[in-house]
Amino acid sequence: LHNAPPFAALSYTWGQDDPNCHIEVNSGMLPVTKNLLRFLLQARQLPAYASRYFWTDAICVDQTDLEERGQQVSLMADIYSSAALVVLWLGPAYEESDLGMRAFTRIRTTTQSDDTKSQILWRSREGTAIRRLCERRYWTRLWVLQELALADRKI
Repeated sequence: LHNAPPFAALSYTWGQDDPNCHIEVNSGMLPVTKNLLRFLLQARQLPAYASRYFWTDAICVDQTDLEERGQQVSLMADIYSSAALVVLWLGPAYEESDLGMRAFTRIRTTTQSDDTKSQILWRSREGTAIRRLCERRYWTRLWVLQELALADRKI
């Protein structure tokens, strides 16, 4: 990790499916989950991510080698704290996910004295969009706490 080029670490869920999609890595085919494939396809289209190195467990750790998996788990704190950026992948966008993200960003500035505003927000379309973001499977992962706590910079 000390000699690694700047990299982003991916915080995501494998999803409910087994790795049944394949990507090409070093002239070989590697099985990945549909959720990871969706992220990779999306990231490849974004200029900010197109040339970035990403660390992701399903690609960087041999999932068939129990010993390697155990060693990598002990390095997770170092990996996520060394990453130049931790990218949270909640899953593919849905109809109102952009609205939810904008509203979520805006409510960070709402103070407790704005209680009436807050109640109105939660009953609005924006509130529904935020709730849908918070109901994503991503937030049910215990590892998320460690990944987010260790990240200096996250998006």
